[in-house]
Amino acid sequence: MVVAFDADMLILLLQPSIHPPEDPETKRPVQYVRERLTRLIKDLTRQHARVIVPAPALAEVLVVPGTDGAELLKVIEGQAVFQIEPFRAADAVEAAASTRAALDRGDKKSGADAPWQCVKADRQIVAVAKRCGAKKLYSNDTGMRKVAGDLPVVSIWELPVPADEPRLPFNGRST
Repeated sequence: MVVAFDADMLILLLQPSIHPPEDPETKRPVQYVRERLTRLIKDLTRQHARVIVPAPALAEVLVVPGTDGAELLKVIEGQAVFQIEPFRAADAVEAAASTRAALDRGDKKSGADAPWQCVKADRQIVAVAKRCGAKKLYSNDTGMRKVAGDLPVVSIWELPVPADEPRLPFNGRST
């Protein structure tokens, strides 16, 4: 299986000190971010999945304030589950077709409320993910859902919270 991560999902994974996004249902910060992401990576690894990191998403990660871009790149490249993918000519054609279709519908941003430059970057990320055969795109960007078209988008608040291991009461006696 092939999936893709965008910048905000990657940075949550790589920089646990980053403030979690708001869950749109509860309007509160998402809880158990680290646990959800750890479980996701374990599940993807167990399934021998490839996690595509589109180069436009990587560029966003490498400039997040308070992070060491070179160190983050080393971590990503050091994990077998991740595969950095460039933005190629075929991706440019896909992104342009998506933009043209949106323009023809009368809304170049496809309903996203992000700045135009962000929408263009999102379309590039989606194009790389599609070219690589991604079945899902992991993103917390609500605008990404609007430009992703038929590529399903999964956000951190939609990932299951791993169940705690059962705990037996401790009574101080051995049996």
